[in-house]
Amino acid sequence: NNTQSFTPAVNQVKYHIGMGNDPFSMVSASRDLSITLQAYSPLGNGDKFFTEGVATTEIGKKYGKTAAQIALKWVIQNGVPVLTKSLNPVYL
Repeated sequence: NNTQSFTPAVNQVKYHIGMGNDPFSMVSASRDLSITLQAYSPLGNGDKFFTEGVATTEIGKKYGKTAAQIALKWVIQNGVPVLTKSLNPVYL
């Protein structure tokens, strides 16, 4: 049996503010294995919770930011780089 084992450098996973700091221990497990976790859905696929939710909106008002900016900042502050997308050129 001629198999090889490689540890991935990056693991793209669904990760956002609504999931909590370390869902399914994936953040801590990735760090333990020196794998960079990358959030591919940091705004929850357009869920209004992230762009219009009470908590993120109120925090945003306090700091002069949008709810989406607060949600993205939370992911980044947890040490997880984000990968965003938009079909609207205004947001690119």
